[in-house]
Amino acid sequence: MNNSSRMAKSQYNFIFSLINNMVVTILGFVTRTVFVHSLGTDYLGLNGLFTNVLSLLSLAELGVGSAITFSLYKPIAEHDDEKIKSLMRLYKKAYQIIGWVIFGVGTALAPFLKYIVNLDTGVEINYHVIYFMFLLNSVVSYWFFSYRSVIIYANQEGYILTKIETIFALIRSFVQFFVLIVFRNFYLYLALPIIIGILKNIIISKIAGKQYPIINEKNVKPLDSGETKGIFKNVFALSLFKISGVVYGATDNIIISTWLGTNIVGLVSNYTMITQLVSTYVNMIFQSMYASVGNLNATETADYKFLVFRRLNLLNFWIYCYCTICLGCFLNPCVKVWLGEEYCLKTSTTVILALVFLVPGLNNVINIYKDACGLFKEVQFRAVATAVVNLGVSIVLVRKIGLNGVFIGTIVAYFTTIYQVDPRVVFDKVFKRKVIEYYSVLVKQFALFSVLFLIMYVISQAICISSWGSLIMCFILISLLVNAILVCIYKKTDEFNYLHDIAFTMLQGLKQRLYK
Repeated sequence: MNNSSRMAKSQYNFIFSLINNMVVTILGFVTRTVFVHSLGTDYLGLNGLFTNVLSLLSLAELGVGSAITFSLYKPIAEHDDEKIKSLMRLYKKAYQIIGWVIFGVGTALAPFLKYIVNLDTGVEINYHVIYFMFLLNSVVSYWFFSYRSVIIYANQEGYILTKIETIFALIRSFVQFFVLIVFRNFYLYLALPIIIGILKNIIISKIAGKQYPIINEKNVKPLDSGETKGIFKNVFALSLFKISGVVYGATDNIIISTWLGTNIVGLVSNYTMITQLVSTYVNMIFQSMYASVGNLNATETADYKFLVFRRLNLLNFWIYCYCTICLGCFLNPCVKVWLGEEYCLKTSTTVILALVFLVPGLNNVINIYKDACGLFKEVQFRAVATAVVNLGVSIVLVRKIGLNGVFIGTIVAYFTTIYQVDPRVVFDKVFKRKVIEYYSVLVKQFALFSVLFLIMYVISQAICISSWGSLIMCFILISLLVNAILVCIYKKTDEFNYLHDIAFTMLQGLKQRLYK
């Protein structure tokens, strides 16, 4: 696949991801506002807690989807229909088994909920029923055709899935909004995504079958033992990654609920909703690049791969630096204006939450190359170390310093494990270069971010933010200052000039496609 083809598909993926995320953003804030005022922090806390519990149960997936997606890149590029059919059948069987495993393990865990649900308001809430509704919502995607979406994504046509996601997000949000306003019923609120999710997967299945009719054929040859063994070696490596990722991102609310109270989970979830929202927009930019980098890895030289990496790395730093500064300056003012001062956390907590966004973010491009180039086995045991350090440090610190300790544990785990291993592997296996080049750039990036953040934080604190108008004006001021300074610093670099040119070209392409 040539560069123009990669660019065109990335542009389509970007356009539809942007539309989808704008819709989800607006609906998310409206629904959360109504949720908080209709049901309160107890239900909000249970919502956040059980979402994390079910994320832990998703460990049963063990990276099967990523391994199959990676295995599909080559046969799709070579139009090897027989291999595609065989891989899709393997994926179908694996996902059906995974769904039942999650349901079984989830059911077995139900008696232990009393140890992590910590409600002290005296309100009668049947949290077991709520938990099983979350569980059912989690497993229906494995049971009902979701495996078919992988062939669409592997062919760099994720925009097709995004269009469907946007439509169903609209439907789900409007119906849930109606339920919250009229009935104020959490159980009905949870039932709707289950039904809508099944319908969405059926439609995706039909579209995949129509666009790629080979996956409907019955005469499917099984993969030979060597290919199957290779896939499951990747699955084993990815399973360790899965454990690391879930422990890294999904245990915080469980620790908070157990030691500090489920209602604190509700307060924190308002902040994590914002940070995850920003993360979604950032990932939207980079997500469409995974398949393109996978294709790049299969066709280009090490020097060209590194050249692309440097360009992406500057773009990545620019975006994460700017977003983290805005989060650190505006998380508390935003929650104060949006929900009220009683829902605000301490300033130190909001700054640490912003750093939890930044630290993984600066390693984002390394992660893209690692996954797209199939470097799963090379870093598999690092994943276990990340999970152990994160969980251990968070539990120790939550007892000593409270809420901040949970998030500090997450940052410590990233610095002591992921930053030590992943860049080394990517530079050695993909770029054939010494990793010191990456670390020297990384240190400079952290130093520049620290200086910029301190300056912008002082400026933002000097402005009285008491309404949406003053919040927006301060946000615009900080945005202009940060980006103006970054332009002055990087404007003479080759990476900046290339990104400037490519951004202009993409905007022209987006304009042409939007006006078609």
